[in-house]
Amino acid sequence: MKMRRIAAAVLILSLAAGGYALTQVSGQKDYARISEKTVAGDANAAEGLTVSFGASVSRSGLNWKNTYCYGAGGENKQRVEFLPGNPDIEAYKTSYQTSVSFDIYKDFDLQSVNELFYERQEKLPPAGKEDLKTAKRKKEIKEILKAPFTQNAESYMKNLRDSIPEKGVKNIAIRVKDLIDYYILSGYINGTAEMIDISFFFLTANDGADYELEQAKKWKAWNDFFKIPVLEEEYMNYQLAKGNNGELSVTADYGITKGGDEFGFNIQSCDTEEASYFFFDAHSWNGRVVDTSLIPGGFGIYRMPHKSESGKSVMEELENIYRLDPKAYYQSIAASPDGKKLMISYYYSNAGRREPDEDEKVTLFAEVIDLASGKCDEKITLLENCRWPVVRSDGEFQVFTDNESRLKIYRYMDGRYRKIVDAEGLDFSLPGLTDITSSSTEILYEEGRVSVLCYETINTWDEDRSKNGFARTGQCVSAVLNVFTEDGLAYCGRLYNNLQDFYDTDTYKEIGRKLWKEEKWGETFETDARYPYGISTIGSILKLETNKGEAK
Repeated sequence: MKMRRIAAAVLILSLAAGGYALTQVSGQKDYARISEKTVAGDANAAEGLTVSFGASVSRSGLNWKNTYCYGAGGENKQRVEFLPGNPDIEAYKTSYQTSVSFDIYKDFDLQSVNELFYERQEKLPPAGKEDLKTAKRKKEIKEILKAPFTQNAESYMKNLRDSIPEKGVKNIAIRVKDLIDYYILSGYINGTAEMIDISFFFLTANDGADYELEQAKKWKAWNDFFKIPVLEEEYMNYQLAKGNNGELSVTADYGITKGGDEFGFNIQSCDTEEASYFFFDAHSWNGRVVDTSLIPGGFGIYRMPHKSESGKSVMEELENIYRLDPKAYYQSIAASPDGKKLMISYYYSNAGRREPDEDEKVTLFAEVIDLASGKCDEKITLLENCRWPVVRSDGEFQVFTDNESRLKIYRYMDGRYRKIVDAEGLDFSLPGLTDITSSSTEILYEEGRVSVLCYETINTWDEDRSKNGFARTGQCVSAVLNVFTEDGLAYCGRLYNNLQDFYDTDTYKEIGRKLWKEEKWGETFETDARYPYGISTIGSILKLETNKGEAK
């Protein structure tokens, strides 16, 4: 064990300092091993499964792929590979090119409001056609942006500015409804026919380009569709300062004012090949339901096509395809792999704050919606008397748990979602069970067996920062496999790679000291202590397969 620790420590340090090529690393492979530890059940329940998991030493360029085959023997049982690059980076590039990124968010910033009404009032130039054209576009953009504001917003901002003495500072709570009638929404869409990334701040600071005018029109389409009146009790706290040139400096405090409330427009979305489907949380922070009556079709599941068939912006083709109850707290939405069904989950609560009260028990429901008919195919009661419902939703597999003792997994097959795991009385202190709803979790379904693979991380921390001049937190990586049969949990086991062995206290601190000294990263150590030269996971390598017979 000591030999392995020394080898791993030297390997990590040398590569982090840039002293060795990967060809020189290959000689250390004999020290790279995987060990399995059965935590519960019988490892024979996992026979025939092949697990792959990755580990990386941050800022070193050194990455590993670990493969372990349950039931195999000898050299076929495991394999550890050193990788000349980070697979996660390449996986991200591919995902970014092929997937849809979509979000709409509430956007309000007093600095931008000040610029809109006060500081950037453009005057049309006396000459120059291009200058005149640009100035007209700027003016048109600003007129578009003013639509959600109250009639008195401009005078409100002027009075606010005038109340601040020259070179003075003022702390103030702004009642949002005094400035805007309806919530300002911004957002982004990537991976569709329209690449859109617009914010209120960006549009207020525009240069008058044709592109910016087109973006402003799309921004207006969003805000015209989701017209939600501002809550009476919503405030935002600011510190305002006036500089030598009279310009206003704004510092925001985004905490909720005492006695106030806040609406966040938090959305959940999913995609098919043709469109994005989404809903938002209609509750304020304190549990009040906002007014959704002005939204075309009311509150529900909204569809936005990835490509417009009418020649309009996709924003102008938004539609409500399924009515929802705004009183419910909706947890998840997922599209089936064939793009024919949606599955949503939700519960009702009296507690507010978008999650059940510590003592409140709720019932988690699900609905399966047929997109062709726009009707509910099935309503399912998932978890009754549940304190903290947790959901993982990826289309093919839907995972529901109370994070205490119960777990249900549904899989889409034969045109419907079928229950494949219904476990009760689980011990959630076992590794992997609380991580089972992670987005990186791998699930494999076979007749009579459901296997779930995820990462488990253990944080380490050097408390003696004052003495050593640095503090780092690291992640010791292990993969956890849980296997379920009709009788419940049949196996729970950890898979370690011995890269973790160097995380004994003395070796870890010595590596940190040398990196700090040799690379002269003292400032980074002092100011950025939460980002370690430690071990992290490689999500794209986490894989679960069957019937391989050997670790390849």
